Amino acid sequence: MKQDSLQFMDKNNELTVSLRVNPFDSTTYLGCVARQTINLNVLAKRIRENDTGLSDYTIFNVAGQLKREMLKALCRGQAVNVLGLGTLYLAVDGTVPADSPDSVLSKKLKVHFTPSDDALQAAGGVKINLMTMPDVSPRISLVESYPRGDSGAEFVAGKAVHIRGDRLKIAGKDSGIFLCRADGTGASVQDVQIPENLIMVNRTRELEFFIPADIVSGEYRIKLVTRYVSSSWMRKSGAVSAMSDIIYIS
Repeated sequence: MKQDSLQFMDKNNELTVSLRVNPFDSTTYLGCVARQTINLNVLAKRIRENDTGLSDYTIFNVAGQLKREMLKALCRGQAVNVLGLGTLYLAVDGTVPADSPDSVLSKKLKVHFTPSDDALQAAGGVKINLMTMPDVSPRISLVESYPRGDSGAEFVAGKAVHIRGDRLKIAGKDSGIFLCRADGTGASVQDVQIPENLIMVNRTRELEFFIPADIVSGEYRIKLVTRYVSSSWMRKSGAVSAMSDIIYIS
């Protein structure tokens, strides 16, 4: 038996669900259950706690025999009732064209599983105790002035700024690129929005824009605000944002 099975701690009947964007309906989410997968080592430990007369060898031997016979049954094209938990059965992969029904002969088969009433009843007793949302906020990894790649280049009014990162694309209501004037402590005290006609590149991983020529010299942070998630989906619950480190514009 593997040592990690001895350290396994049972959890209660509560779990976490992550909400992800539904690619087929922009007004809804898909709930993804966080898995806690257990293996035969854990099950064997639990079985021995209920019946101390059983050895690891007996449990693993019987389990191995059951697995082999179930696979043999599938190879014969038979459906298999898996210990009363549900039925494994074969199905044709995809559809069969009406004008060439004999093409089914070249189709591959795939395995499906239909849970039993006992399995459905067991799942019905599990509760969702935590919900998490995907992090769709912009992430800024690089801010540089032109000429790009010159670490000594300054940020100058009227010149361009180049940003790299992830989820940067600006789109949706209240979205935009802002230069936030910072006071001596680095806190933002004033926002200057970059006009759309000064934004040259607006992509998921790359932004480029011109600093307004009439901006006051000083310390600024670049703030990105967007509702963009994908080409077919905008956040309905509000915009997300990201803030850069302080840059000095002369």
